[in-house]
Amino acid sequence: FINKVTTDVPEAAITALKNEVKHLIELVFVLHLKTLKIKIGLFSFEYSKKKKQHKLLLEITDYHSVYETIKQLEGEIVSYYLKIQNEKLENEESNLLNQLVHATRHAMIAAKGVKDIAHNIEAFEKSANDSKVALFELLKGRLLEFYLSLHHILQSTSEVIYFESLTDSIRENQSIHDQFLKETYQQINKKELNEMDISTLLNVNREVYNANHALIYTIKDSLLSEEQAGTFNLISQVKE
Repeated sequence: FINKVTTDVPEAAITALKNEVKHLIELVFVLHLKTLKIKIGLFSFEYSKKKKQHKLLLEITDYHSVYETIKQLEGEIVSYYLKIQNEKLENEESNLLNQLVHATRHAMIAAKGVKDIAHNIEAFEKSANDSKVALFELLKGRLLEFYLSLHHILQSTSEVIYFESLTDSIRENQSIHDQFLKETYQQINKKELNEMDISTLLNVNREVYNANHALIYTIKDSLLSEEQAGTFNLISQVKE
């Protein structure tokens, strides 16, 4: 998108940047799904399919390649953003541009958060501990529904659903975190987990929660108006 539009016409350039940010968000979705071993075939990524090399990322299992592509795209987006900033902008254009930069920043937080626990997820899949495997399967089941709902928001053209649906996603993310924590504590009380298992499970739960929170925020900044985004920020502060 941004490679096809020059920055000397800010309105067209910002539209191209918005599409590229949506493409970035799709790639972060792909990274989450691949890292967490969730079936990617249940999702449709229209922007990623338009680039041949990125379409291939939907088919491979290597999350490293997806993450490297995300980092490269971030660099291109930031470079393009700085060029637009050098143009004469209306206030509305400047505000939208800033939101897209925030969306990019949150997308990278969401990407790095889930990438950093990829080795833990792989260990879960190979574990001989039935309790740990069961906890991971529980988490995957809840996350599948969460990502399907969030993906629907991203793909929707009905602006009236954005705010309420994203607010529901914040609540659902919290619910997933709390349920997983409760189930983990129950397994701890049953002496089914060792100290390393406990530490890893709690860390994964925390990082998935934070990464999902950032993913919601990047969608928020790419879809909501500046006023709506400000209101959303006030009611959806991340849990410490």
